[in-house]
Amino acid sequence: VAPHAFITSDGENSIKNPGTIFAGFEGERFGSPTHVDNNCQASLSVQLAGEKRWWLWAPWEVADSNGSLVEAHSRHETVLWPGDMLLWAPGWFHATHILTGDSIAVVYYVGAPVYSKVGSSAWQHNPFGFAKCG
Repeated sequence: VAPHAFITSDGENSIKNPGTIFAGFEGERFGSPTHVDNNCQASLSVQLAGEKRWWLWAPWEVADSNGSLVEAHSRHETVLWPGDMLLWAPGWFHATHILTGDSIAVVYYVGAPVYSKVGSSAWQHNPFGFAKCG
């Protein structure tokens, strides 16, 4: 993924690091036990090889891109194949399982506008220590 793919409206590059490579073998579970990344940026996982199942849990009630509310602690599941990308917001618990083939993925932290429909109160009144993100 080219860094210029994530340029913000003010011309700044929203990718906050050069990327972290995650590689593993078929059958392995990554992010186990289930965990949360303790930072204020969204995460973008780019699947380069292998097939990986993702589980994500909403940390608190949030609005989706259509303005509909997603219930707190609801579980969401998807499978990524080579060329697929997954973007998730700060505070989302997640875990993965490599289904077929050896897996290679690159994860970037990006300055995506998350929780904008919910407002800064989502950061200020959460139990996970993300008040610094508001």
